[in-house]
Amino acid sequence: MSGARPISMPAAEETAVAVVPDGPAGSLLNFVAMALKDPSIDVAKLEALLRMQREIVADDAREQFNAAFIKLQGRLPRIKKNGTLEYPKDPKNPEGPKRKISSFMRWEDIDAAIKPILEEEGFALTFNTAPRQGEGGGLIVTATVRHRAGHSQDTSLPIPLDTSGGKNNIQSYGSALQYGKRYTACAALNIVAEGTDDDGVAAGNSPITDEECAELA
Repeated sequence: MSGARPISMPAAEETAVAVVPDGPAGSLLNFVAMALKDPSIDVAKLEALLRMQREIVADDAREQFNAAFIKLQGRLPRIKKNGTLEYPKDPKNPEGPKRKISSFMRWEDIDAAIKPILEEEGFALTFNTAPRQGEGGGLIVTATVRHRAGHSQDTSLPIPLDTSGGKNNIQSYGSALQYGKRYTACAALNIVAEGTDDDGVAAGNSPITDEECAELA
């Protein structure tokens, strides 16, 4: 909603100032403001008009969100997978030599690439977390894409704690949070990684060490 103009609305003992948006919602709110001057106004009808005004504002915000989001999609870049996931070769020695499992998009690379574009198109990306109920605990990460018109859209993902690689509890939580931010942001904005992602299948097919073979036995 572009532009607004202040109008005075008389109240019981003082005058309040309302900001009226342009467009259909603003016209309706103007009508409501004039109706308030009539002491015989039907309160039920006034409440219905206010609900209608809120619905018009919400519909307009959603339309602006959708139009801007379509434009945004044409500007978002593909992100290189500069991160490397490594596990200890010896599970009993977490600080020892590592072997590569897969590559992934780092959150700092995603944020640096999309944040300026989001701001230019009137969007902001925020995150919230909640405890994950179920075996293993963890958290639910929710990415919220907000538009300056007022509409927003949520994408949530439940994430178990990442205990791989000998992580302690705090490291497990931090790793799960970063994982959740990457995946919810990519899902919400349709961000694509450069290259083919095999989810570590190729790396997982690498020969195991003698120590790992003995441990399995």
